[in-house]
Amino acid sequence: MMKRIARCVFGYVLTNAVVWTAVQALVPGVLGEPALWRRPFRDLILSCLAPGTLILVGIPSILIALLIGIIRTRLDQAEIRFLALFLLVLPTWWFFFANTPVLLWSQLVVQAVFALAVMPVRLVPRWSGE
Repeated sequence: MMKRIARCVFGYVLTNAVVWTAVQALVPGVLGEPALWRRPFRDLILSCLAPGTLILVGIPSILIALLIGIIRTRLDQAEIRFLALFLLVLPTWWFFFANTPVLLWSQLVVQAVFALAVMPVRLVPRWSGE
């Protein structure tokens, strides 16, 4: 079970880093920062991990994903993933107040990719005898 929890956390952080890196590479001026290739390496790593979004959105999202994976053991994979998709939109309410829609849409992409493709579906293995 601990491997599945670690995979869930690592998958979310990796998904977050990949999407935010793509956003900063494709839309450099929107976030008010210079282009990706003009920044120092330290700033590049910190901005790709997006520590603010990991704190405000990532921690609640990981907790929601863990709770869904632990509680919903009798649903099939598609039902769990769509339930997770709708519940993982809730922590993104911070971005409704952002000055650019790119922040909201990129975080919604993070949540959707994580819920529909990356998130481990069952964190607790099924018991054979009941």
